[in-house]
Amino acid sequence: MKAKTKKPACPSQEQILISIHLAELGLPPCVFEHHFHESRDWRFDVSIPGIYLGIEIEGGIHPFRNPKNGEMIVGRHSRGAGYQEDLDKYNAATARGWRVFRFSVEDVKFGRSREVLADWIRFAREPVSMKLRAIARGACSPVCF
Repeated sequence: MKAKTKKPACPSQEQILISIHLAELGLPPCVFEHHFHESRDWRFDVSIPGIYLGIEIEGGIHPFRNPKNGEMIVGRHSRGAGYQEDLDKYNAATARGWRVFRFSVEDVKFGRSREVLADWIRFAREPVSMKLRAIARGACSPVCF
């Protein structure tokens, strides 16, 4: 089954910003809301299907106080069921060969996501011998491969 791509009416500011970062880093054009699973309605916020790169921008990770009644509100990504659904989604994507990066809204707004992606690109292009030296000096774990 060919993966479907949903065309959202309006991408979020963070989706647009990270797409600009990806272009600045020399990566192929990205897709918003790419459906990657054959039987579940799971989508990446931003992806580059040709290189199996999926990016999730996690909102609702910081609890806040409801101004009307003072109750603490926790976003979907921080609650038990939502957190487990996210784990299932990311594990399914990884099992299908996707490289998944997860960023907070703040990561995208303040450029931390761009730094991480730039580091990934740089490290992916280094010869294996340089990666092994980085692991030996403790600058990286073997998981980087």
